[in-house]
Amino acid sequence: MPPTPRWLAALSALLHGLGKLSARRLMALGALTGALWVLPSVFTGLRTEDFYHLTAVKGGAIQLPWRVNLFNYIDGNVGSIYGLKDFGTVPWFTLQDYKVAFFRPLASLTHFIDYRYFPDQPWLAHLHSIGWYVLLIFAVTRVYRRLHSVTWLAALAALLYAWDDAHAHPVSWLANRNAIMATLFGVLTLWAHDVWRRPAGASRPVRWLAGVLAPICLALGLLAGEYAVGALGYLVAHACFLDAGAAAKAGLRRWLTRALVLLPSLLVTALWLFMYRRLGFGTYGTDFHLDPLRDTQRFALELFWRWPALISAQLFGVDSEAWWRLSTPTSIGAAAVAWIALLVSFYYFRAGLRDRTARFWLAGMALSTLPACAALPQDRLLFFTGLGGFALIAIAVERCLAAAGGAVSASSSTAMTDDATDTVSAAASASVTTRGGAALILAMLLFVHGVLAPMTAPQRSLIMHRFGDELTQVGEAIMRSHPDHAEHLVLLGGPSYFYVASTLGLRATRGEPVPRHLRMLHAGRGPLIVERESPTRLVLTFPHGLYNDPFDGTYRGTQYPMKPGEGLQLTWMLLIVREIDERGVPTVVEVNFQREVRRGHFHFVAWQPPRVAGTPGHFREFSLPEVGERVELPGGT
Repeated sequence: MPPTPRWLAALSALLHGLGKLSARRLMALGALTGALWVLPSVFTGLRTEDFYHLTAVKGGAIQLPWRVNLFNYIDGNVGSIYGLKDFGTVPWFTLQDYKVAFFRPLASLTHFIDYRYFPDQPWLAHLHSIGWYVLLIFAVTRVYRRLHSVTWLAALAALLYAWDDAHAHPVSWLANRNAIMATLFGVLTLWAHDVWRRPAGASRPVRWLAGVLAPICLALGLLAGEYAVGALGYLVAHACFLDAGAAAKAGLRRWLTRALVLLPSLLVTALWLFMYRRLGFGTYGTDFHLDPLRDTQRFALELFWRWPALISAQLFGVDSEAWWRLSTPTSIGAAAVAWIALLVSFYYFRAGLRDRTARFWLAGMALSTLPACAALPQDRLLFFTGLGGFALIAIAVERCLAAAGGAVSASSSTAMTDDATDTVSAAASASVTTRGGAALILAMLLFVHGVLAPMTAPQRSLIMHRFGDELTQVGEAIMRSHPDHAEHLVLLGGPSYFYVASTLGLRATRGEPVPRHLRMLHAGRGPLIVERESPTRLVLTFPHGLYNDPFDGTYRGTQYPMKPGEGLQLTWMLLIVREIDERGVPTVVEVNFQREVRRGHFHFVAWQPPRVAGTPGHFREFSLPEVGERVELPGGT
């Protein structure tokens, strides 16, 4: 057997010391360090949706105990959406029955407490969110300790989870607290379910109490946020690989037992979904949040690249949001590469997957990530994915140490004592090449999650701080170019539809000056050609389409094409689609002004992209070309 690499020997010694920590000290260490990495977020203040929630609470939107929901952003009412288009807080091409409405009463209640009693101390609200994150770390640590008899293995997985920089963004964004709460109750659901189905010395009353507590925790998670659906992935994996009652039976009776133990949680989920639909919540008309039950075919197609984007982001530290900027052929190629990288990694660690607990974590990670694929890939969706991902990394460390002769223990799980011996034997008999490849992959994973992640987490906890400042700069740039608020402001170009629309909504919510009406004739990628056909008619040509950025799908999904002749009547303006491309995206749009085109009525501004990367762009006053002439303008960046 070749000599053990020095870094593996040092790692083994470190893990020996980690394994000596008591459960309480381990939870304290994980909570303190995890909270420390995201502590800079207390300086973020309120950002984006936080202002809507604050205004809603001050305006009496929450009436305890029956009206407790702050996440019903756009309810699909055609009249309301037309009003938003006419004002300018959504682009004019937004689907007429566009809907983004979530039912999150439990999370809303926590925001009510923040904004009702401490409206001028947002730092307290951020400490509130960090408190929920600390509770999540406690719960995750308990689950790891329960499922793994090797103390240092559970400790390593818990610390990697607490240090995950992907958590910094959602912890720092107050409006995203729902994901932390949903994950917490989802993890508690798994813990209670395991106590019920694998007693490990628990008395019968304790087991049955846990059996009742599991669906209750799941219900609380679903009331905090839809993200709690991911917990079902781990419950299904538990029934398949860890359930003691099912393992004692054979054939059809085993599968029937597995189905029956899932029945309480499935009934809770079905009841929640029924009420969710009955009350009118959900999404429609957007690519950002697909409805898996309504857009099933599109959701299935998107899984090919969204699922590996999230899994590779969790395991390898690849930014999942970078996939948004890829063209369709490139994203397909990137997905193929991600699939290959995942398969190669699992091949090198295949011996560890003989352990039922390892297979449980793998299946749970894979299944729990599926609901997250309903949204565009984002690292803030990795709470459940990381639960299984870091357990697998810790198990891989144990297998690598065992193969190198430095294992701290032969068994990784209280659930498997027979298979553990087989696994270690397989690891010990693995080829030198396989062990070398496994050690290389493992070194990379530990460097990414044990070194880089804690270093980048403080910086990522300020993402919302920077994003809020960017929106403020866009808003100030708009208003600097538009001193007369009584005019209709017409934008010919902009950084993005989302930036401009969000900026207008936020300024209005904060009571800051805004235009009477904002007309985003174009704020997407690519150039814009402006031709003046008559004194009151413009023809706009978009060589790359009116909207072509993946984030533009927030307002109109690609499965909802536009048609020639389709149009919209706004105040003093009529827009008509003349031509579309093969995707159904407008390439030529006719703009008819229904009052004299002059200052005092309309104010035209064009977007000037930044000349140097990292510097802000700006809006400049734009004079329309003479009748019969045309001019080309740059697009957003």
